[in-house]
Amino acid sequence: MKKAFFLTVVMMFIGLGASAQDKVLTKEQLPKEIQTFIGKNFSDKVFLTAKLDKELLKTTYEVKFDDGTELEFDKNSRLIQAECKSGLPSSVIPVAIQDYVTKNYGINYVVEWELKSTNRQDIKLNNEIELVFNDKGKFMRLD
Repeated sequence: MKKAFFLTVVMMFIGLGASAQDKVLTKEQLPKEIQTFIGKNFSDKVFLTAKLDKELLKTTYEVKFDDGTELEFDKNSRLIQAECKSGLPSSVIPVAIQDYVTKNYGINYVVEWELKSTNRQDIKLNNEIELVFNDKGKFMRLD
């Protein structure tokens, strides 16, 4: 009996996971907050595509530009991940992290930033060095 119940629960989650929905969006269909963020920080980029990714417990918006730049936002339109091989605008990187990179890595710049959890941010520099910061932007360690 326990096995049958367990299998039923597992199959239900598999079925729900399989019903994850991806919806292609135009720039105008993105939430206004995301549109404003893009206009403020990436106005020099050519918008390519956007996708609303709905999964069982997670909803994200993925935005791509023609030069390969990618952004990801959570359901509240908060940036959670950004990648740009030519360097992310300093306006996208928290000030404390940008200051740390400028002070300690001089000519290098941030090509990837990710909010890993409520208390951790990861970045990657153009020289492939990966750094971990806390939620306040305080350096924790090399990754």
